[in-house]
Amino acid sequence: MGFHEAVSVVMLGYLSVEDRRSLGGVGPTDLQWDTLLNIVSSDHEMRTNQFVSGPNGKIRLQGKWDDAAIELNAMQGVKKSGQQWKDVSR
Repeated sequence: MGFHEAVSVVMLGYLSVEDRRSLGGVGPTDLQWDTLLNIVSSDHEMRTNQFVSGPNGKIRLQGKWDDAAIELNAMQGVKKSGQQWKDVSR
C-alpha cells in the first residue's frame, strides 16, 4: 500500500491494524478495539454522545469515558485519556 493510498484510507477510517503498524503508526490493538466497541455499543450516552439531562449529565458522561480509558489502558497496546478514546471511537 502506497503512502497516498494509506492516507486516503486513514481519512476514511478503513486502515487495518496491520496496515497502520506497517506505516509506522501504532494504534489500538484488536482487543482494545473489540473492548471499546463493546463498551460504547452497550451504553446509549457514550454511543450517541448525548447525556441524559440533569445537573451532572456531562460530568457523568466524561466519567464513563475515563472509566473506559482505565479498562482499555490496562490492556497491552496504546494508552489514551478518556477524551482520546472518545475521539478514537468517532
